[in-house]
Amino acid sequence: MIDARLRDLLDAWATDRRRFLGLLGAAGVTAVPMTRAMAQDDMTYFTRAGYELPEFFQAYIDKHGAPPNITFYGGTDEALAKMRSGFHVDVAHPFLQDVGTWADAEAIQPIDTSRLSNWPDLAPSLADDPGTRSGGQQFFAPNDWGITSVAYR
Repeated sequence: MIDARLRDLLDAWATDRRRFLGLLGAAGVTAVPMTRAMAQDDMTYFTRAGYELPEFFQAYIDKHGAPPNITFYGGTDEALAKMRSGFHVDVAHPFLQDVGTWADAEAIQPIDTSRLSNWPDLAPSLADDPGTRSGGQQFFAPNDWGITSVAYR
C-alpha cells in the first residue's frame, strides 16, 4: 500500500512540477549538498535560475523572517570554478551528474542525513540513487526529477 504522503507527492508531480517541489520543500527535502553547517541566519544558496522561488524556502522564511541569500550560476563548471577560487556558499545545487566531481574537488561536504527529520520519508529510489553519493557518503538530497526528456529516433 502506498503511503498517503508518497501518493500526494506523486499526484502533485503528475499535475504540477512547482507544486511537487513545494511539497518536497515542505517535507524538508531539497536538492542541496551542504558546503558547511547552516548555523547562521544569513545562509547563501548557490543555484541556477528558477530555484529561487519563495515557496521553496517557506520554512526558512518562517524561521528567519526572510529568504536565504541566493546567488546564481550559469553552468556547473562555472560554479565549481568559483567555489574552488574561494567563493563561499552554504548550500549548492549542482546537477546530479556533477555531485561526484564537486565532492572530489572538496567543494561540497557530505550531508548528515540523521539531522534531516524527513529523510526516512524520501522515496528509496531517490535517496539511494548512486549519483547522490561519493566515497560512500551522501552529498545530495534530491528534490526534483524528470525535467530532462527522453530523446528517441
